[in-house]
Order: sequence, then structure tokens, then C-alpha cells
Amino acid sequence: MATTGQVKQKLDGLPSIDISVMRKYGALEEGRTSELSWLRDDQYLGGYKVTVSKDRLHIVCQMPSLPQPITETIQLSYFTHYRGGRHSLMACPGCSRRSYRLYISTTCIRCLHCFKLTYRSRSENVGYVDQLVRSVRNSRKKLGASDDMTVPLQRPKWMRRAKYDRLMAEVEKHQQQLFGYMEDRL
Repeated sequence: MATTGQVKQKLDGLPSIDISVMRKYGALEEGRTSELSWLRDDQYLGGYKVTVSKDRLHIVCQMPSLPQPITETIQLSYFTHYRGGRHSLMACPGCSRRSYRLYISTTCIRCLHCFKLTYRSRSENVGYVDQLVRSVRNSRKKLGASDDMTVPLQRPKWMRRAKYDRLMAEVEKHQQQLFGYMEDRL
């Protein structure tokens, strides 16, 4: 937890190295070298090369915003899931904490805790109101509608009636909670 006077940086938009993405593209096979990249709106933001050897990842990260490439060797650790299967985690080079995702700064690769990062939802201003607004917007997005609560909702042609009814009930519930809270405050 941050002490008074410290401002934690938000995670939004920070490039990261995710073990599940590497697994998805087969980059965790021993002896293999893979290249992965970050894109936003089809624009290249940077990339990294991963070489796997025994229980280590050798990562070379290059982005246009970096003065020079970042090179890190990251320890892999494994555990057996209670439903079966072997899962892998990366050990943060800074604190050795096991993590599914590591983040990239201008000089190094570290975990969420080493960089003192936080999620946007953990620092919402009024708390409950922001959470209610976010839940209304997320429910509307599931219906394919805009974030604007003044725009009426219509059932998408591709959506089944039962699913639409369920999502509409969710939207109405969240909107009623939000409007009820706002009425109590006025």
C-alpha cells in the first residue's frame, strides 16, 4: 500500500510480458526462440525476443521509445494445478515474486509490486459511484451498445432472446442501483 504523498502509476497502456500469451503462441518450448510484438490499433509499439533454456527465459525487448534494448534473464517456476496439468510462472528479476505478467519500463523488466503499479479500478475517486458507472458501461458493452446511457438499447440481430433478456436485466439492475444512489445524494 502506498504511503501518504505517493502516487501509484496506473497499468493502462504499459507494455507487459504475459506467460499465457507466450504459451498460446508456443514460445515456452525448450530450445525455441520466438519473437512477439505489441500492437495498438494496428500500430507497432515494440516487441521482444524470447529464448527458452531449461528453466529460464532470456528476453530481449526493443521499443522505439527505448534508448537501447532491455535484456533480462528470467527464472521460470512450475506448479501442478489441482485439476491436473503443469503451469508456469515467471520469477520477477527484482524481487523473485512469482507472476504471470511482468511489466517493462525504460530500463528493466519487473513485476507489478516492484514498479508500485496499481489498477485504475483501485483508485476510483468516489469509489462506489465510479464502480456503479463502470458496471453499467460494461453491461451495455456486452449488448453491443455505446457507453452513453441516454442511447436506447436494442437487441443485436445475432443475439438470442434469452441472452438479451438476461443482459437487459443486468443493465437495468445496475442502472437502478446507480440512479438510486444518485437520488439519495441529492
